Amino acid sequence: PGDGLADCAGVCGGTSEIDPCGECYDTELGGGFSDLFDAFEADIWSSMPSTMSYVDGSLLATGDGARMRTIDMYSVSRIRGSLNKDEGCDDHFVMLSTNPSEVWSWGSAPNTIRFVWNCSTKYIYAPSGTDYTSCSDLREYEIDIQIDGATATFVDGHCADLTVTDSFLASGEPLYVYVGADCDGCTAEWYQLEINGDGSFSPSCVQDCAGEWGGTSVEDCAGICNGPYVIDECGDCVDSIDGTTTTATTTDPLAGAEVLSCVCDSAYRVGERVEQIGTSGPPLGTMGTVISGYASSNMILVEWDDWFSGHNGNCGIATCGECIASGNSRWWVYCDTVLTHGGSGSGC
Repeated sequence: PGDGLADCAGVCGGTSEIDPCGECYDTELGGGFSDLFDAFEADIWSSMPSTMSYVDGSLLATGDGARMRTIDMYSVSRIRGSLNKDEGCDDHFVMLSTNPSEVWSWGSAPNTIRFVWNCSTKYIYAPSGTDYTSCSDLREYEIDIQIDGATATFVDGHCADLTVTDSFLASGEPLYVYVGADCDGCTAEWYQLEINGDGSFSPSCVQDCAGEWGGTSVEDCAGICNGPYVIDECGDCVDSIDGTTTTATTTDPLAGAEVLSCVCDSAYRVGERVEQIGTSGPPLGTMGTVISGYASSNMILVEWDDWFSGHNGNCGIATCGECIASGNSRWWVYCDTVLTHGGSGSGC
């Protein structure tokens, strides 16, 4: 790219390159960014309105139509974000527009598309079309908005997917990105927003435990890459070949660890290893370590392995366990959305 020759996509002077997995991937993807909302990013957002603030790794939007706009326009293909819906009408939204001073309003408007909660209902408002679905649960959501030609989809892994097709999107012209909320007498919380990813590798191009890009090797429960150990019906890590139990599960390294008695019927302990089996947060199968509990929502905080699209823990809501704000690999999950890999298999 840049030398007058065609790139791997056949575009003269284009920006596509072969990534480590051998896939041809656009390294720009129309430009993009990832904001963890630790502090105001003056190189991303045009201004810091008085209705927005940053607290403990979260972006807070207070009152009606609170929003920030990007400085630059982007050819948007994908938007991912994390938010906490803990009020009936906190009404988080992402808005895309050609207008640098687009105001917030409910419903459709020219050259603008809105992805938003209206209290217990999730909407897409496009210039010539609308889609909506019931989505009322108070919980953390990980949203995924994708734009492919004239079609936009709005997915959160919990409620029904939304889809709108509109000629406004078909042109592919760059758009300003707005983030905020129309919170009725309340404050709405965002954890993260990512536009188009970083453009470095294709989404499926990751390293496995053997160091192979795009490989399929995985660690077993004993931490051995492609090893023979599996979790049996008692929760013990056993050798699938000879049936022996690992020393780790026999001695129970969590003996004496604090039980999270404020959540999940005391089923988890600080330091317990768990596997993601739910839809909110990291991908299915991701392993993590239990940190603390949140009694009001009956959730546990997990620090996830090799996943960096979470938050620092939002430790202010923790009611049991140990939580000191750190990094961006943490996510609150419900008790029945993880599978324990720790303990001695009580009752077996």
